[in-house]
Amino acid sequence: MRRTIAVLTIAAAAVLGLSACSDSRPSPAASAAAGTSTQTAAEACTLVQQAITDATTQLESATSSDPAAIVDSMTSASQKLAAAAPSITNDQVAPLVPALQDMFTKVSDVMGAVAKGDVSKAGDLSQLSTQFDETSAKFQAVCGS
Repeated sequence: MRRTIAVLTIAAAAVLGLSACSDSRPSPAASAAAGTSTQTAAEACTLVQQAITDATTQLESATSSDPAAIVDSMTSASQKLAAAAPSITNDQVAPLVPALQDMFTKVSDVMGAVAKGDVSKAGDLSQLSTQFDETSAKFQAVCGS
């Protein structure tokens, strides 16, 4: 069980990294390629960032012995992104929202299963780590760092 808690903590730290390292300023390429949308990339990035930050703030106070708080935070992030999605209309940022939402949903599902003792799901964390890296890289490319 200690290994499970450690894995959950590492996954939570990775998600905090997305919310902490993200900057709502778009990269120069994103600003130039913002398309015909009236919403700027910076405005859209701010909406996404706020949804993630609001949901992951509770992770800062969660301990490694409280995997339920981590799962709740991931679920909340997914729900907040779903709620924010209709407001995110920028051509560069809007396509990223479903992948971000999916990532948080999958992390919540897998971490919840592992926390309940389903160690067969622990192997999924490696795949989720890859998805996290790819998704956050796309977000960073548009929204800057």
